[in-house]
Amino acid sequence: MKIFIRRLSGKNKLLEPYKQWIFFISLHYDGFSNSVWCQQEVSYAVARGVKIIPLKFDGKENPGGFIGKYQGLSRLQKTVREVAEEIVIKI
Repeated sequence: MKIFIRRLSGKNKLLEPYKQWIFFISLHYDGFSNSVWCQQEVSYAVARGVKIIPLKFDGKENPGGFIGKYQGLSRLQKTVREVAEEIVIKI
């Protein structure tokens, strides 16, 4: 299984990885809810019926909007890759 991590460095020009999602891990950092790109990705996952795993990364921001009914899981000082790999193993 491939893990695709979109960097926070701006637009992602490749849409193919989005079409292959089996699940979506949303990393909730302070300001996540104000990011147009983050909200767009969450909306895409919701529209496609992809399983969503919200994860608090930095700060205290819980999911809002379409996934506001979920509480974000704490990453417990692990890196993004460590958490993603752990989730993939458990799924």
